Amino acid sequence: MIRSIFLISLYVITSFLLSCNPSEPSSPNDKDNLPETDKKVDFSTMPPGEVIHATSGKKWVVDFENKTIQLNPDFDSSVADPARMIAALNEDYPQIKLVAYKMKQDTLFTRITDAGYLTEQMGSTGAAAYLADVIINFTSITGVRYVLISFREGSHASPGIWSRDDFNDFRLVTLNN
Repeated sequence: MIRSIFLISLYVITSFLLSCNPSEPSSPNDKDNLPETDKKVDFSTMPPGEVIHATSGKKWVVDFENKTIQLNPDFDSSVADPARMIAALNEDYPQIKLVAYKMKQDTLFTRITDAGYLTEQMGSTGAAAYLADVIINFTSITGVRYVLISFREGSHASPGIWSRDDFNDFRLVTLNN
């Protein structure tokens, strides 16, 4: 009895660890896009004194209510990187401090140390809108296909891994629409 419980526990733990650390790309076409090793990313490489505004640091303007995304006309793609994106998102949502700490294969690892506002005060729709804004913008950065956001689960949001595919119901609109 104890042996079977031990084997089941071992199987569950092993399955969990293997599922959280994929060794294969998510599709055959991604093999060419994976780095040889994990990238060491310095997320604090913005020039000293540089101020990033939410209007210029995010590639997409996300309208959660209408399920649309629009290319941000103020976005400068020549300086697109996670540090600038985080600065813009943190300016747009000052009560939520998002921090990126690692890039592994095609996944950007982030965390929110105090997620109380996100999980308890924004409501379900507000939390979903925030996550859509974060994921859609981060996955627009070259090499970022998935975003893992770690935080303490609450009533309106749970930590997880998302991709742009999770927001396929958003339609692209242009300035002329």
